[in-house]
Amino acid sequence: MSQIIWYGAGKNLRDHEKEFVAETGYPVCICDASEQKQGIKYTFGEGGRKIVTLSR
Repeated sequence: MSQIIWYGAGKNLRDHEKEFVAETGYPVCICDASEQKQGIKYTFGEGGRKIVTLSR
């Protein structure tokens, strides 16, 4: 399976997470432009990923 990066950890991701995982698998990371979200761990079925900047 290919590796994917999700961009945006907002309402759209929370509302459609199961659909995204079914279509793409779990991401290698999640990026978001919001400084308030940086370093927060987004948790889902496989454990979770820390939210990082897009440049990282």
